[in-house]
Amino acid sequence: MSVEEDNIIQYINGTLQNPDLALRIASRNNLPGAEDLFVRKFNTLFQGGQYGEAAKVAAGAPKVSQPSAIQPDFHYPS
Repeated sequence: MSVEEDNIIQYINGTLQNPDLALRIASRNNLPGAEDLFVRKFNTLFQGGQYGEAAKVAAGAPKVSQPSAIQPDFHYPS
């Protein structure tokens, strides 16, 4: 049996409807395909004030093609 590494995360997220499992497998195995999931999870945690958890998500993100995608958007009052 073989698994197509480029498609397994999309399968888990889409067909199995399990984004948490997709994130865990992508992170543990350094697989591509979960970039959007990591960005969404990071933004949700960061905006909710869970900065430590957001940092863990960013640190565990594998093969992120654009590291700037996982950066907080700071807005400072003028």
